[in-house]
Amino acid sequence: MISKNRFGAYAFWVCALSGCPEELEKVPPALGLKISLPKGWVAQAAGDNSLQAGRAPGQWVLNFTRQTAGQMPDPEALDGVFNAEGVRVIKKESSTSFLGYQYSIKTKDGTEGIAMLGFRRVGASVFRCASMVNATPAEVEQGFDTCRSMGLNET
Repeated sequence: MISKNRFGAYAFWVCALSGCPEELEKVPPALGLKISLPKGWVAQAAGDNSLQAGRAPGQWVLNFTRQTAGQMPDPEALDGVFNAEGVRVIKKESSTSFLGYQYSIKTKDGTEGIAMLGFRRVGASVFRCASMVNATPAEVEQGFDTCRSMGLNET
């Protein structure tokens, strides 16, 4: 299990070891990205060139960030990072356009929770989706589904 305190550092190493770029690029408004949020969720652009979504402003549970390179991470490299860290993967999906993991985390009070990390190819871009430390198990599942279904707005 990975602790919530180590989540940020862990996400960095997952990307670094899997070939994801460290620098992030702002999603241009002309991209026309379509993200179907769960009912009642709202989204807002964040200061770190990403989009946050959740139950209400200030209650963000999911983060979307466009990667500067349009390459999907290597699933085997990510599997290796999870294994090396002793992380218990709960759910994994992998295709040419989506790679997603749900995994166990240890909360501050010592209980077990879940988190998600996903990558979704949309056109020529790759987006990283990650749950935030305050996400409930249901929100992690909703975030996983939201990441998997991202697409281009064709209207």
